[in-house]
Amino acid sequence: MLPHSGSGSRTFREVADLGRETGLLSPVAGTTARAEIAVLFDWNGWWGLEEVAGLPRNDFSYTDTVMRHYRPLWEHHHAVDVVSPHGDLAPYKVLIVPNAYLIDDRGVEAVTEFARSGGTVVVSFFSGVVDECNRVRPDGYPGAFRHLIGARIDEYWPARPEERFTVRFAGGHTATADWWREDIHLETGTALATYADGLLEGRAAIVVNDYGSGRVVYFSTLLEEAAFGAVLLGQVEEAGVRSRFGDVPAHVECSVREDTGHEYFFLLNHDAERTAAVRLPGGGRDLLTGTPVGEEVTLPPLGAAVVQREL
Repeated sequence: MLPHSGSGSRTFREVADLGRETGLLSPVAGTTARAEIAVLFDWNGWWGLEEVAGLPRNDFSYTDTVMRHYRPLWEHHHAVDVVSPHGDLAPYKVLIVPNAYLIDDRGVEAVTEFARSGGTVVVSFFSGVVDECNRVRPDGYPGAFRHLIGARIDEYWPARPEERFTVRFAGGHTATADWWREDIHLETGTALATYADGLLEGRAAIVVNDYGSGRVVYFSTLLEEAAFGAVLLGQVEEAGVRSRFGDVPAHVECSVREDTGHEYFFLLNHDAERTAAVRLPGGGRDLLTGTPVGEEVTLPPLGAAVVQREL
């Protein structure tokens, strides 16, 4: 905190400011944040995907995959929890399952029960393949999730270098995908999108399946980021999850904490050049400045506000 450049440095001044601001935020102590979306993160699954030799591809990055699923949710200001496959999934409406190549029986049952009970599950490719001992699950791919996704997978098709393919959605629009494909045969599921070219032309690229009272969406390919984000956010909306900061630009970080009498809106502008405006119906009081704020909070470049509002 005290760099070699001394107490007159920018770093030290910012650390001192942070200490001062922390004291101003004492009303926030003991509050909670609620999320309706969870991303499943499994340390054993990480090991299985990256450290086991002989997979169809040996250049998976579990953390990159997790972040690819998390990023569009963060950019659209959704509160997201990161959960274990053995954690309590009851508080959530949407569960994201990125590349769960290795997952134990307890985790499979937790995901299955989540869907059966009315949740929306979004699963990415090459999931449910092996158990916790790295044994391939029986009854065809994806062994753990075949009934969940409502389809069986005949073969995994890693893409060749620089290979691209087109995915066509039911509405007629298309998107580009790469890196991976799967030869899917639908059972109870239906195609949300199909491959539009190549040897898998006409086969499902994205599968949607009703399961119990819930819904499961399965991506069999690495869809381009904009299209993937649009599908993911669409499923989140269909599940009844709404962001409270819909019109706020992506470079502004927004989160909410609450107690029995107040809400606390944390607003951080990460852009070093642009100001940003955030609408907060009802206004409140900025704890960092002690001043009332109206229904629109203006954040300067790299600015922040913590707005307290009565419930």
